[in-house]
Amino acid sequence: MKRVSVLVAMLLLGTASFAYQVPAEKSVIVIVNDDLVGEYQFEGDSPVKSLKIEKSGESLIGKTETGQSELVATDKKDTYSFKDYGGTLTFKRDESGAVTGVTLTVENNSFDGKKK
Repeated sequence: MKRVSVLVAMLLLGTASFAYQVPAEKSVIVIVNDDLVGEYQFEGDSPVKSLKIEKSGESLIGKTETGQSELVATDKKDTYSFKDYGGTLTFKRDESGAVTGVTLTVENNSFDGKKK
C-alpha cells in the first residue's frame, strides 16, 4: 500500500510539473514596411511642412526641417511614435493597401500629410 501511495504521489507531482509552465517573455516583432518610406507634404497650420521617412537598417527615421527621430511601432497597425519627441504618426492606406498619407498627432492636434 505504501508503494502505491508513493507511486501516486510521484505521478501527481510529475503531472503538476508538466502543467506548470513559466510564461514566455512578451516580445514585439517589428516589421518595417518599405512602403512607408518617402516624403509627405503638410499644408495649412501644420507645424511641419515636410516629413521624410527613411529606412536605416531595420529602423525607420522621420526627418523634418526641425530635426529627426527614430520611429517606434505601437500596438496599433500603421501607427508609430517618435522615440525622441512627443507625438505619433498614423499612416493612411487606400483600398489597395498602398500608403497615401499620414496623420501627425502632436499635443492633441492632428495634421494630415499626403505622400508625394
